[in-house]
Amino acid sequence: MPPAGSPAESYAPPSSPPPGYAPPTVDYGKPGRPPRNWAPLVAALSVLVLIALGAGLVIYRNGQNEPVADPAPAPATTTAATQPTTDPATQATTQATTAPPATAADPRPQAQVVDRVLVRSKGSRDKLNLAIDKVLRCTGLSRALADMRTVGDERRAQIAEVRGADLSAVPNGESIRSTLITALQHSLDADAAYVEWAQDAVSSGCTDTAGRRAAYARGRSASDQAGSSKIAFLGVWNPVAAQLGLPTRTRQGI
Repeated sequence: MPPAGSPAESYAPPSSPPPGYAPPTVDYGKPGRPPRNWAPLVAALSVLVLIALGAGLVIYRNGQNEPVADPAPAPATTTAATQPTTDPATQATTQATTAPPATAADPRPQAQVVDRVLVRSKGSRDKLNLAIDKVLRCTGLSRALADMRTVGDERRAQIAEVRGADLSAVPNGESIRSTLITALQHSLDADAAYVEWAQDAVSSGCTDTAGRRAAYARGRSASDQAGSSKIAFLGVWNPVAAQLGLPTRTRQGI
């Protein structure tokens, strides 16, 4: 302690330590490096380890509690490369063999078309014969002439119907068609000749002229040809009509 009443600045310590005094020693480590304090580092590492363990436990529990959905199956795709190819010829053959068989047409409805024409043909023949009788008796000439012209229209319609009829399922269908058309055509020719004969009777007052005699002769010839053609037709038609349950006919019945 400085002497009482002396300024502190004037105090000087003794130049040497007292006898037996040894200064304490302090290990400062290697020269130039401060001493290491590991406590903060250890504490920080402990905190990080605890955080990591806590996060892992949370992840584990979440994985145990929440179900994991199965992955959705990938949509099936078909490309032109994976599709099987079929030979066009093989495909056509397969379609032909699997197609339902065609149903054969019923011949009776087709034959009934011909039968109805025959009914109308007989009506035309009867109408023509009545008109011829009137002219022969020189009575009702205008009416007779009109009926003959009507018969001509009916014959043309009958021929057209037979030409267009479907007779593919009728036995001997084309022979029936051709022989009937021939007979109807001769009947039409006969009617045309009788129309000319009746016109001369109207204009001449039933006078027996050469023109009337020639027209009548043509009518008779065509009528005879029509009769022969009807017989040929009936030879083909009647067996088919009987087979199909339709009425058979005679020459006068057409």
